[in-house]
Amino acid sequence: MYAKGMTTSDIEDHIRDIYGLEVSDTIVSRITDKILPVAKEWQQRPLEIAYAVVFLDAIHFWCLHKRWDTPPMLCHIRFRYFL
Repeated sequence: MYAKGMTTSDIEDHIRDIYGLEVSDTIVSRITDKILPVAKEWQQRPLEIAYAVVFLDAIHFWCLHKRWDTPPMLCHIRFRYFL
């Protein structure tokens, strides 16, 4: 959030609104100071030649089987793996 231009006070308000946690802008600043060097290092790492990608896809719909009061079932799952 800090990298996207939010101030430490904005982040403090956001955390309070979303998660109900009380944190000071000082704590947010300390956390940001610790995380930024690690994030910069990760962004500048050399990339691998290939990365594995996993696609999960599912369709959830009613499968009526003999009775109208049966619960819905997961009727189709597709799994693909690319390297």
